[in-house]
Amino acid sequence: MFETVDNFIIFLTGIFQNLGVVITFIYNVILGLRDFILSFFSIAGTLLNILYFLFSLLEIFVSIVLNPYLLMMFILGTGFYYASFTAETKKDMLIKTGVYYKYVGETISKIFSYVYNIVSRLIVGIIDMI
Repeated sequence: MFETVDNFIIFLTGIFQNLGVVITFIYNVILGLRDFILSFFSIAGTLLNILYFLFSLLEIFVSIVLNPYLLMMFILGTGFYYASFTAETKKDMLIKTGVYYKYVGETISKIFSYVYNIVSRLIVGIIDMI
């Protein structure tokens, strides 16, 4: 007679233990989802900060390119930095500065010719469409 009661009690404790395991599993899954969502928002904030810094850098580059005075100061400054870092003597520094400005002049003339070509083709295309 007591064996049946003992077996029933053992059965109930087994069910409650298994139920505790299931509840613990569900609780851990919910906590894992919460941690995932919190880490996602943390990463999203970091990514937004990185995007902000990248757009600020892009703004600096665009402002340098669009403002002729800033562009000339940038070209002059980088020429001096290039010459000072690559030259070993004062004479070599003058030569390197000249080589740099020659390269920049040739490149700017090529860029201007490409821009002129593109703009003229756009204008001719717009006139032909009309």
